[in-house]
Amino acid sequence: MKQVTTTLVLSVIALISFSVALVVHFRSQPVDDAQSELIGEVFYPEFNDPRQASSLRLTVWEEGSPKQFEIKKVGDLWTIPAHFDYPVESADQLNRTAGSVINIRREFLAGTKKDLHDRYGVNNPDDPDVKLKEANQIGDRITLTDDSRNVVFDLIVGKPVDQESENEMGEKRELVEGQRYYVRRPDQNETYVETL
Repeated sequence: MKQVTTTLVLSVIALISFSVALVVHFRSQPVDDAQSELIGEVFYPEFNDPRQASSLRLTVWEEGSPKQFEIKKVGDLWTIPAHFDYPVESADQLNRTAGSVINIRREFLAGTKKDLHDRYGVNNPDDPDVKLKEANQIGDRITLTDDSRNVVFDLIVGKPVDQESENEMGEKRELVEGQRYYVRRPDQNETYVETL
């Protein structure tokens, strides 16, 4: 009778050990997700000509509320709508700015979860619930639209990335020269790193 009890106890312990090993094995496997396949891809592939942009809006968090600055193209002239369509003096610079965001690519995935937006500073300044956040947890939003007011580019720029950075899974990345920022599309939770 004693041997049967010992055998049963050892069998249960072996079964539990096997189950734990199986769980650890599958949880430690790398995640093959769609976001990883986007590494190296541009955020807005349809936006490939700076002349597509007819308005640029920058939204920043300042003194506890979102502040917006917008410029629009009226004919061939860039103007400031909030100041009675006052012409912008550096229109060439604005065209270059629109052109510079065309090739913004996802360098690497920093995180996939919404609860990491505070850490990376990529909370949307237009979100009404963002007033409960710290100022350094709120990003700057850059939005470009075309003549039909369709969004051609929309990105939230968060905190600068440390030279040695890690993603949500603790993988460290040694970064090369250049200033990098955490960025994300407002309609997605995934946060990437990008050189701006």
